[in-house]
Amino acid sequence: MRKEEWEIDHQSCKYCDSTNVIKYGKYKNTQYYYCNVCKRKFSNPDAIPKMQYSTSLGTMR
Repeated sequence: MRKEEWEIDHQSCKYCDSTNVIKYGKYKNTQYYYCNVCKRKFSNPDAIPKMQYSTSLGTMR
């Protein structure tokens, strides 16, 4: 497995930074993870919660 594939498939916990996480389901194209260390669930660490539009769109002014 290439390093890029490892980084994509294996997330680290955004709360405790542990790499002991598992995929915990998918809802509306958002992958969720479960940390076995701190027992918390989270989505992609780069995602902004409840964001409807991409941050690359910028402001509408």
